[in-house]
Amino acid sequence: MHWAVRADDLETADLLIRAGANVSAANREGVTPMQLAATNGNAPMIEKLIKAGANPNASLSKFGDTALMLAARTGNVDAVKVLLGSGAQVNAIETWGGTTALMWAVSESH
Repeated sequence: MHWAVRADDLETADLLIRAGANVSAANREGVTPMQLAATNGNAPMIEKLIKAGANPNASLSKFGDTALMLAARTGNVDAVKVLLGSGAQVNAIETWGGTTALMWAVSESH
């Protein structure tokens, strides 16, 4: 699943999901498909992962970063809209610096 997400390959992601792939599985570095999709700002992939069961509010790092924080940090408006429309918690705070998605967007000039 990670390679499909990294390559923005929606067709392969569909095949893997239909075959029962775990859309929330972390690789050996602890990175999940949602983390990759949010960092890449891939709104269609984020939507596909959520529809397949990925939690839009899952903590994606040891500091509590969420997909919304990652998408806001990269400035991808479409990804942010998909996450907000899927119930992402807008006021979630990561533990490293107490930063929210809005604070990340502002700090990155988005």
